[in-house]
Amino acid sequence: MNRAITADDLASARARLRAETVSFTMDALSESEPELFGFIMTSINCVAGRLSLFDTPNAAVRETADEMLELVLTCLLAERGSRDPFE
Repeated sequence: MNRAITADDLASARARLRAETVSFTMDALSESEPELFGFIMTSINCVAGRLSLFDTPNAAVRETADEMLELVLTCLLAERGSRDPFE
């Protein structure tokens, strides 16, 4: 049984994501789990597209999409813990 994810897990994962860069983490995920990566990116792009339809300023759409991506990647890193997350 997996243990519950804690605030410390999430903080560590976010710090790791920022240290390794989002681009590096995206590349690792796209290579190791292409279906999951495609699903995440398609979903984020759909939400961004919907925001655009409601005349949301472009900068806000980009910032929202970037934050959503960081959120999902942080959760994946926290869930997978200290082991290589996308091996």
